Amino acid sequence: MSLSPGDNTFTVDRVRQVWRDGCQHHVSRSRVRSEAGWWKYDDHHNLKSRTFCLRLHASVQDPAGHFSRIDKAFAPVLVGNFNPKFVSEDVVERACHLLSRLPARPPDILQTLSFDGFDHSQLNEYLTHSSQESLPPLYPSGTPWDRLQVVASVNTVIIRMALELSVPRGQYLRTYIDANMGLLKSASQLAHDSSIDSRNSSWIIVKAFLWNSWQRAVMLYHWAMMKGLGYNTTDHISIRGLASTPELFVQHNLQQLEHGRKTPYMCRWAYELLRNDRACVAMDLRRFHECYNSLFGNRPARCMDEQKQCDGRSSESCRRFTGTMTVNQSAHDWKCQKHCKRLYWDRKSFLSVDGAKAVCVESTDDNELRYCRASNRTLAISHVWSHGQGGRSDYDQGGHNEQGTDPTVTGFNACLHHRYADLARFLGCDSYWMDTPCIPEEEPLRSECINNINWIFTNSKVTLVCDKDLMEVDTTPLTMELRESILSVVLVCDWNVRAWTLLEAMRGRNNIYLLCKRNEVISFKELLRTVHQEGRIDIVTLFLTSQHLMPHPVPLEYDDDDVLNFDDLADDEERLAYMGFVSIPEGNILLSHRHASRRGDDILIWSLLVNERATKDVVKLWRSQLGKQINTGFLLSSTPRIQGHWGLGWAPCTPTLPSSSKTDLTGESFYLSYDGEDTLTGVMEAEGLQAKWLVHIFSTSTGGESINDRASGSVILHRIIEIAARHLENFQWGALLRPCPNRGPRVIPAQYRGNARGPLLAVCGSSDRRCWEWRGVYEWDSDTALPEFAIENILLV
Repeated sequence: MSLSPGDNTFTVDRVRQVWRDGCQHHVSRSRVRSEAGWWKYDDHHNLKSRTFCLRLHASVQDPAGHFSRIDKAFAPVLVGNFNPKFVSEDVVERACHLLSRLPARPPDILQTLSFDGFDHSQLNEYLTHSSQESLPPLYPSGTPWDRLQVVASVNTVIIRMALELSVPRGQYLRTYIDANMGLLKSASQLAHDSSIDSRNSSWIIVKAFLWNSWQRAVMLYHWAMMKGLGYNTTDHISIRGLASTPELFVQHNLQQLEHGRKTPYMCRWAYELLRNDRACVAMDLRRFHECYNSLFGNRPARCMDEQKQCDGRSSESCRRFTGTMTVNQSAHDWKCQKHCKRLYWDRKSFLSVDGAKAVCVESTDDNELRYCRASNRTLAISHVWSHGQGGRSDYDQGGHNEQGTDPTVTGFNACLHHRYADLARFLGCDSYWMDTPCIPEEEPLRSECINNINWIFTNSKVTLVCDKDLMEVDTTPLTMELRESILSVVLVCDWNVRAWTLLEAMRGRNNIYLLCKRNEVISFKELLRTVHQEGRIDIVTLFLTSQHLMPHPVPLEYDDDDVLNFDDLADDEERLAYMGFVSIPEGNILLSHRHASRRGDDILIWSLLVNERATKDVVKLWRSQLGKQINTGFLLSSTPRIQGHWGLGWAPCTPTLPSSSKTDLTGESFYLSYDGEDTLTGVMEAEGLQAKWLVHIFSTSTGGESINDRASGSVILHRIIEIAARHLENFQWGALLRPCPNRGPRVIPAQYRGNARGPLLAVCGSSDRRCWEWRGVYEWDSDTALPEFAIENILLV
């Protein structure tokens, strides 16, 4: 249910009045002004923010009129400063439209905000009393949360934010959002520290007010960040780096898990990829489930045998990825009777084409596939191999080539060729590219074709997505609700969680089309833009978790040779960014949850995300990045490291999740990589990675006793001895490393952003205290004090 204007939410008159008040304070150009700059969000509770929270607490002591008072007390954190030159009614109308696309209520975390044993009936005096709203099952009537005035109503700060985003070049207000979370953390700490007698409903009301304000502000911020679309690492930092307090999300996360179980047809592994994405910390997934279920809610699960849903722990535990026999060329066009002829390549035609090859629509007949050079009039097809369109067509009808008979020969179903030829013509193309007819098994032809994948998808006119679920969606009539449902399916469909298709989407994202039922095609760009402008904000902003699908905001023109003209771009680095090339760590993060069914393909895809040409040599891949900077926090993971190559022992040797799932055979947890964008960087040198860390060094020859005698506590000493025994055999020295933050005091370590209850430490060993070898990671017990750390320059080899 969307947020509707009303006495208990917001009214047009109130939005208009907030605009007028802001115009009276106008000084220069139109922008709001945040007074929250001094509420720095960190682990130290700022005295000013605590004082401010106490004022909020005092404002709600009397339930009568409590919302007006807390709203007035909170309003100074974002002061209106609007330019009266804009037509007020236009701005007010856009702001009201924007607000009405938010969820009616933020996610319920009342249990998290409440004290143990708290009687929720004490909140009755803080409830709305209007019966005008009819809340659907997602907002069950009668629950205290849904009827809290501070939850239902839109405060003045959120109205100011909506107004600011409704004028040209409105700012995104990141400072205010982090300050809001800082206030929520301060309020939670103040409530916890208060005496038992004073733990009444007023602190819960304050925290609910701040949670509501933060949720709506983040959603508006995410919506604003999507205005330009595009895949941009700078925008990534702005999206991922939002301050949060993990303990406030416990109930929220449990609700998301439960919703996932109630949607059996959806793959739990794909859902976990969405739910655990760096941009999803503040996302509201309730509308997503509602939309997905509108299309597939009545279907049984297909992850496992006996129509069961997988557990979401690993792609290895889901038969959509492994363990199911894939019958190549078992897929046919919807009009085919499934007895069509198989087409094979014309080898002479294939070899006659220089450069990237594609199937020629005009010259191919019912006997052989013929080829032409791929160009900006090529339709590039991205599909899921296990959905039945895979196979090999690089043989004649008898299954022969120069190397002999191969029983795996499949050819290419004639009905599929006709489908893609017809779609190519419809979309203004003269050829199509697909791996089945265009990548032969024969070397060196296969390697040559793989090296052309980046070029083909970057320069193709259209990238066509073929996914089993999307191809079952009837697009008529294409209502807003159906658009939102299609976007929901894209997020968790099999196509969006494969490694090869991620690469293809990154390269071809400027003009992606979705293949739907009866070969209807719809533009993903237009679909996303329409929902961004008119649909639910909590659906469209979920694509911040799939930014590899985002089209570039400024398309380039083609030159006389039918390739993209990069002359307008500043330098080679900007050209690579436009084409979707990323750093090795970013490529690692993108692929960490994605499945590559063929052994060695994960390195191949990783290299193509980073460079223009492919390699299966991970050492060569890392060596190509000498001189580049690496976020130290990125290294904190259980990912295996390169062995036997001096200077690279710290570098991950694979981007993907090992088949042992999130827990290895010893029972130890597996810690996934994160991008480490909030940490100091190190420089890759031939000798190793040089970087500053927070470090605790100890001698292993004295039973684990710290060399600076700071680990004197028996519990700390026991932990260090345990670490030395597990990781540091044959090393004289041991070191525990924690990343330094790239902002704020360096002595306060940056936190690992994955699933760990306690601090996650890197463990290194050395024989000379100059060169340090990576030995793994260790999760320190959160109930045990840490030894002291000092900033040191460390060379990892």
